[in-house]
Amino acid sequence: MSSKDWYPEFVYEEGAKVPFVIVPVDQEMPTKIFVQEYKETGETELAIDEQGQEIEVPKCDMDICLYFSYYEAKKALSPELLDELRTAFGLSPLKQAEEEGRQITERVLEASERNNKKS
Repeated sequence: MSSKDWYPEFVYEEGAKVPFVIVPVDQEMPTKIFVQEYKETGETELAIDEQGQEIEVPKCDMDICLYFSYYEAKKALSPELLDELRTAFGLSPLKQAEEEGRQITERVLEASERNNKKS
């Protein structure tokens, strides 16, 4: 299958907030994805259903959103620009985030060890 024939399908597990994509062995996850957003306005408008009947449907504003691969940005940008990007999206600068992640991992491992000793 050529990459032109495959499009990622986002799947949500019940109760999960993060979707996943199953990528076939001969494909790669796209480096960017355009998503069309339909934002309900709170108003309605008339439309025609499959039976030709007039029905009221939610009115929507439409916009195209671009999502891109963080890993591609990390490869392409200088550390300073990457930190600017991370900060613009409400994330900590990379070195700070790595240190915070390391501390969290240490606490989890310590708690796991304490629980294992109790068992």
